[in-house]
Amino acid sequence: MDSASTAAAFLAVIAVSDGLRLLPAGAIVVCRLAFGDWSVAWASAARHAGSRLRLVTWCSPLLMPVVAAVDTDATLPLRRRVARFRARLRRTRAYVAVLRVGGVVILVALIAGIPWLTARSGAWGLLLGISLVVWLCVIQTVLAIAAFRRSGTAFGRAAVASVRYLWPFSAQRAAEDVMHRAAADVPQMILVHELLPPETFRQFARPILFDAIVRHEAHHQARHEVAMLGAHLGEALVAEIVNRPPSDRDGDAYCPRCGASFYRGTRFCSDCAGVELRPQIAG
Repeated sequence: MDSASTAAAFLAVIAVSDGLRLLPAGAIVVCRLAFGDWSVAWASAARHAGSRLRLVTWCSPLLMPVVAAVDTDATLPLRRRVARFRARLRRTRAYVAVLRVGGVVILVALIAGIPWLTARSGAWGLLLGISLVVWLCVIQTVLAIAAFRRSGTAFGRAAVASVRYLWPFSAQRAAEDVMHRAAADVPQMILVHELLPPETFRQFARPILFDAIVRHEAHHQARHEVAMLGAHLGEALVAEIVNRPPSDRDGDAYCPRCGASFYRGTRFCSDCAGVELRPQIAG
């Protein structure tokens, strides 16, 4: 392996390691690949004490994660917090998209551009590559300041928060940080509901809601999040998620906790201990 390839591999490892996050107990990580739909990448349990170091993304601009932590802010009415999140999301959507593209361009210039220019033109190529990355990081920083301002952050705090994007290995996280700012005070389950497609959310939330509402086995934080979700959606819609049979209608019985379908001869769900199956209703 030549020196350019070695340098590119080394820089790529550093860039990927930036995907490590120290997650609080009970965190849920949702990710969005490129500009596709959001999906749940990882979920913890609040009953497990302490934080967890997890690799939640291998390229933040391309696979952007958002960490939904348990709700700790009760100072504002729920309706106002949700309305403010939606407004922030609407105002920063274009900035987040541009910052994601900028993060990818910076990574490509850093991992491939600098080694290639150095191998091609020596010291002058190295100087050109570094200069290009520096200018890209400056542009990324200016855009990040504007995005933070659109999310409601004062200029001084936005500038201080964005200074770190002058470092190319941090610049890729600009879009992710703006998203975290927009979602800063939204209750966990409501944030997941706002981001996920409806059917994806129902599949994810069903076991959590079943444990809290039917089994009464959920821990305190989960019950609190379920209560917040009920206040947001309405108790009837939350109950509908728990009681609704799976949409695929595959099999003649289903698990009311996880929604998996089964055929005759099985009484209990193989994945949900102690949960008795319910018959599918034809129709």
